[in-house]
Amino acid sequence: MKRIATVFCVLSIVISHSQELGKSSLELKKFFIGVNAGGYLGNKKTANFYNGADANGLSRVLNTTVYRDQIDQELAYDWYFGEFPEQMRYSVALQLGVHLGYHLSDGFALIGDVDIINLKAQDFVTFLIDDPNNGLPEPTIETMPILGEEKRLNFNFGFQNYLSQENNTFVYWSMAFNATSTRFVGNTLKVRNLPDYYVGDPLWIGSVNPNNGTVINDRGRTRPGGTGYGGLIGGGVKFKFNEQFVFDLGYNLIYTTIKLTDYDSVFKERGVQHSLFLRLIWG
Repeated sequence: MKRIATVFCVLSIVISHSQELGKSSLELKKFFIGVNAGGYLGNKKTANFYNGADANGLSRVLNTTVYRDQIDQELAYDWYFGEFPEQMRYSVALQLGVHLGYHLSDGFALIGDVDIINLKAQDFVTFLIDDPNNGLPEPTIETMPILGEEKRLNFNFGFQNYLSQENNTFVYWSMAFNATSTRFVGNTLKVRNLPDYYVGDPLWIGSVNPNNGTVINDRGRTRPGGTGYGGLIGGGVKFKFNEQFVFDLGYNLIYTTIKLTDYDSVFKERGVQHSLFLRLIWG
């Protein structure tokens, strides 16, 4: 109860402060809704989930006779596996979503966001190939790309507090509760010109083609995933360019838990995610 009372006290102070801010010539509407697009950078802690080191991962492919024979033919010479990547990272992903809010005063608003993010983590595993034509006493080291893909659904609910309102420009900071739902999409290895070998657990996606290692049934019901919780702090600038529309450029730092738990194990990591966005708001 003390924590709840403290939160309400802080909000009361913020709202009182917001009501004292000067107004722009174009006022913001009570209710506002918009769409946003931006870049999202996921924390690297969960990227290594896709490096193939799991017992049901890359070893399954390399120890399957049909796949190994295909790789033998493609590489032409004797080979053996080298190393897994140890520091996989996510690429910056496109973030698309909906933003809405309601002004409780001229300088304070409740806000909510829903964003969809498609993330990719890519790195390389190494193969050592005994190529007699390389002119070296050591085997040739060749890198093969390994790729992981996941979807995230990002929910935020919190508030915006305007720090200044001048010349139709509104500078604000924000805080919000965050919930991030994560779902595994795929995990593949590319060996030269061969089809992409699926290196995750086959139960995650349904079934795998026994002849070439590709996914043939994408209806698995045990995909790794889950919902993690955390918080957000951010800031931005709104520019109201006419009576109806507002441009909003901002940044959010999200500290939350990402879950990729499957039927057999619990995998979750807590860390910082980054989001830089541009919104077009009606209101």
